Amino acid sequence: MDYIYFVGGVLLFISSAVCSLLAREGDGLADWRLIGGSALLLGARRALGFAAYTQGLVIGWPEAELLCLAGALFLLAEAGRRAWKFNPLYFYSPLAVLFAAGLNYGVAGGDLGARLAFGLTGGLLVSYRFFGSRGAHRSACARRAVLLMTAGMALYSLFSAVTPPASAFLYAASLNIVSVSRSLGFGAEYLSMMLLGLMGAGVWVYFFTSRDGCSLWATRAGRTGLAAAAVFLSIFAAGWALTEKTSASAEREFSRHLSLQARILAGRFAGLTLRADAAAEALSGSPLLLEYLGKGGPVSRAGAESALDRYCGSHRLSVCYLMDMNGRTLLASNRGEPDSFVGKNYSFRPYFAAAAAGGRGVGLAVGLTSGERGYYAAAPVRLRSGVMAGVAAVKINVSDIAPEMAAADKAFLVSPEGVIFMSADRADLFRTLWPVPAERRAELASSRQYLSVRFDPVLPAEIAEGGRVAIDGKEFVARRVLVGPEGWSLVVMQSGTPVHMARLAAISAAAVAALLSIIFFVFYSLSESARDKAEEALRLKEQVGSLEGIISICASCKKIRDDKGYWNQVEAYIARHPESSFSHALCPACARKLYPEYCDDKAGGGEGGK
Repeated sequence: MDYIYFVGGVLLFISSAVCSLLAREGDGLADWRLIGGSALLLGARRALGFAAYTQGLVIGWPEAELLCLAGALFLLAEAGRRAWKFNPLYFYSPLAVLFAAGLNYGVAGGDLGARLAFGLTGGLLVSYRFFGSRGAHRSACARRAVLLMTAGMALYSLFSAVTPPASAFLYAASLNIVSVSRSLGFGAEYLSMMLLGLMGAGVWVYFFTSRDGCSLWATRAGRTGLAAAAVFLSIFAAGWALTEKTSASAEREFSRHLSLQARILAGRFAGLTLRADAAAEALSGSPLLLEYLGKGGPVSRAGAESALDRYCGSHRLSVCYLMDMNGRTLLASNRGEPDSFVGKNYSFRPYFAAAAAGGRGVGLAVGLTSGERGYYAAAPVRLRSGVMAGVAAVKINVSDIAPEMAAADKAFLVSPEGVIFMSADRADLFRTLWPVPAERRAELASSRQYLSVRFDPVLPAEIAEGGRVAIDGKEFVARRVLVGPEGWSLVVMQSGTPVHMARLAAISAAAVAALLSIIFFVFYSLSESARDKAEEALRLKEQVGSLEGIISICASCKKIRDDKGYWNQVEAYIARHPESSFSHALCPACARKLYPEYCDDKAGGGEGGK
């Protein structure tokens, strides 16, 4: 999309410059100053879109873009009004009402209001003006250029009217740029750029054919214009290919880096869970715990507590504790701390229920006592007779990997339901990453697995393995990896800035090439214009010289008239002007002699007479 913005912006800026030249030459087909100003503002709007895209912004600067759009389309409407000499009050009153009605629905509604009120009205009026004036040109090439401008202007105005951003104003909820792109099977911006190109080509050809009334090939300026157009098309095509190739390479490298980052975080989390699982399994088989559950007493209690302390320290765990079959905590490694687990009942925890049933219990939850997020693993403690006498459980604080998650732009540890359990940004904790069905919300709220859950999702839908997502108006590339307990996942997101910067570098290369081409053709055109002027001056000088070299000679007596009007003998004149050539005339004496009836008797004669 960034390249579409770039090419469209360049086409609009070039069209604006050509319109300014047509206005300077006084072309009367349309008010070219207004049309050129409209193209300039539309180009500025494209530049804003390009800048937003290269920064990974999904929304960009909608107010500034609307201001450029409304200003551009107003100038176009004014050009149409002047072409048909409509009364300003009657012309603008309904258009202003329509635009104001759109603004009531926000920026997107104002966008559609401007397109309908000013863009569609002005575009159709100007294009009809073009079409009605096509016969005023002698050149068939100029008439075809006017038809190109007519078609481009009319189609672009109509297409813009049916591709607004989605809004609740008029039909924009169902007929908008997204729905049109879906129907076409490709981005509507591509077709918009083609229509801009059609209109720009018409203006370009008209500029080179309207002045001389001949085809592009007939003049040096026309051939230069064709060459410039061909060079620009080649640069844009080569720039597109370079941008896509550079983007694909950067995308592969970026994707590899993101996947590696997700796997590293997943491996780090898996290491924590495996350590906790192994510790719970080993602790459940400790003879000291078996002795305490079987015999009780202070001595066995001290031994069991020492076992809990030893396992907690050697496996780098947060807490190790022993519960009876009712879920009440008998012993804990944090027994001397204010948030001791001793005496607390955790029979509601899913990991306890799974272990009490004879299996392995695991889970992620927020500690009700400590308030810390942790991974819990539990295993049944069986006496030598095989009877289950209790449950050994361990907790490991998962916040240890939070600094590593902060290395990504955004990283989330997400429950199967979509609740964010861990995030580098604490503001996102216990918020749903994607929408949660209504029937699951009450269940989550009553599970006490999390302190509280906010059901305002970050994303509009659940993501599968990955893809592009938008958060707070900025685009990210996401990767999702399954980790830990069944259904839990790690979602890592990075801004696509490296890919955007790679594309920007390629587009910049195309822009530099286009700029150098423009500079070359400008200087070439200036030199050709100076050459044409010099040749014309030389031709005029030769004509003047040839006229100056022609002198009058009397057809009868052969006297010669000099530059002062006196008639002289031929020998004297040739001696003074050897470079002259001759034409015939009659001196006064010969005229009186040959045609006395036409001569003035008072006129002087003789060799020195006039």
